[in-house]
Amino acid sequence: MTRAGMTNLISRLRRMVNDANAEVWTDDQLQDTLDEWRFDILGERLQEYPQVEKIDSATETHYHEFYSRWGNLEEATSESAYWRLYDSYGESIGTANYIADYIRGRIRFLADQKGSPRYLDARSYDLARAAAMLWRERAGNVAEKYNVDLDGHRLSRAQWFDHCMKMAARFEAESGPLQATLMRFDVEVTG
Repeated sequence: MTRAGMTNLISRLRRMVNDANAEVWTDDQLQDTLDEWRFDILGERLQEYPQVEKIDSATETHYHEFYSRWGNLEEATSESAYWRLYDSYGESIGTANYIADYIRGRIRFLADQKGSPRYLDARSYDLARAAAMLWRERAGNVAEKYNVDLDGHRLSRAQWFDHCMKMAARFEAESGPLQATLMRFDVEVTG
């Protein structure tokens, strides 16, 4: 079942793979593909950007803008298992207190946070890598197509395969670096 916070990501991915009318993939299939290219963010301290205001001869600093290093975030409507914004005591901050730009990973608080740190648990998705994977899947579905010459008329069905592969290469070039966790099994850990 498609999570509520994935709706906008799925819609953007559909446009990237030329499936705006949902004729090729279901929402669940696209969500599964996105989940393959997901990065879980746990306890990221958000970067605050103070705004300094000069009123007469005094200056005031306000803390409304906070930024994550990540973008393409699953939205808060998917529940707290997938999106959680909280303070340094671990207390969750409700969505009524801020406006989130999930695409760019920016959060604007409605009230001044007075320099207090804010933390995020969320999920970020590599849409470009997911699009590349889907274009390769499309290419695989038309790989057996061939060109036909009949009575001076040429039908070039293989062009669709070439187009799919070019789109896959384009999105792969746009995607971020792959991340992995390395584990050693040749060392015995004691204690």
